[in-house]
Amino acid sequence: MDVPDMTDGDAILKWIANHDNHYVAVCHCCGDGDVWYGVSGEHYNQEDPAGRNGPYASNGGLCLCH
Repeated sequence: MDVPDMTDGDAILKWIANHDNHYVAVCHCCGDGDVWYGVSGEHYNQEDPAGRNGPYASNGGLCLCH
């Protein structure tokens, strides 16, 4: 099974949509499976900063996949 370039967010979503029987998924803190939140696959940037006032406040300021 060919694996997408993990630095290309669009390629990852396309690969997920076109393959069955795999364990690749976008974690809920990174996106909803169709679109990425902030910068694809990246946490703690200007669009989704770390900390108790950012989007990960419910997890103590850390993204959920940490």
